[in-house]
Amino acid sequence: MLVSTEIEALLYLLEDPEQDVYNQIKHKILSFGPEILPEIYSLWEETNIQLVQERSEDIIHQINFKNLSEKIKFWAEFEKDDLLYGLYLISTFQYPKLGYDEFQFSFYNLKQDATIAILGENSPTKIVEKINYVIFKDYEFRLTNKERMSIENFYINELFIQKKTEVVTMNMLFALLYSQLNLPIYLLKSPSGKCLFGFFKGYIDKNNKDLKMLTYDELKKYIYLFIDVSRSGSVIDVKSVEKRFLNKGNKTNIEFYLYPLNNVEIIMTLLDGMIDYYKSKSSKKNYLLELRKLYLILNDAN
Repeated sequence: MLVSTEIEALLYLLEDPEQDVYNQIKHKILSFGPEILPEIYSLWEETNIQLVQERSEDIIHQINFKNLSEKIKFWAEFEKDDLLYGLYLISTFQYPKLGYDEFQFSFYNLKQDATIAILGENSPTKIVEKINYVIFKDYEFRLTNKERMSIENFYINELFIQKKTEVVTMNMLFALLYSQLNLPIYLLKSPSGKCLFGFFKGYIDKNNKDLKMLTYDELKKYIYLFIDVSRSGSVIDVKSVEKRFLNKGNKTNIEFYLYPLNNVEIIMTLLDGMIDYYKSKSSKKNYLLELRKLYLILNDAN
């Protein structure tokens, strides 16, 4: 690690207006990784020079992103059974100082309340209804209006604060809760990209690639019911699934696929939503590129 005098010299040079000088200094600072973050955070908090603040933010973000990329890759290869931790890592893209214990604790009470609500219940329909009641009534979570959507709507930690979120993030919450409750309810993806849940008649291996070869007509034999989170977790019938998610009936002689997503694919679905959001934000092109990099890391590991 650098000694303090060397750190001070490097950080002092962030005031230099020349871009070439800044690029050299930034490259040097980035080479030391996360260990130098405390000093840069202190500089960012104490300086009144806007240029230094902007450059400090840029360096902090790049160091954090490199660190996050490495953690995402490791998670996808060795820890993908832990969906909670995967979602936590995505939250640190926007909130790098978010602690895992804090993130985990936010979800803990919801899990406990849902566990109590379904205790002793065997009916798939009743289980779904009781979990919905906990989420939408007890916790008063709701879906945000499309016109008022913000990037915060894509992070589960913000849902516990704002009480509202985007559909894809609500799907993440349900997928996580069902998993933590050991229920055979899995997030399914349709050819149109829309997602719904299937309550299966038994546990399945979501990493089994052969599942992706089953047509919808073959898969639905193993499912009690379907759940649409975009409609407050309501149970929907087969005809609605075929019409709204598969457009079945409008086309002929086509095989329709609807397969359960594994945890890596679940995170990729969340990133898809975030990428779509940033496509319309010209001032955030660097975030768009970084999210695409995370997506590719997951895709390669899957």
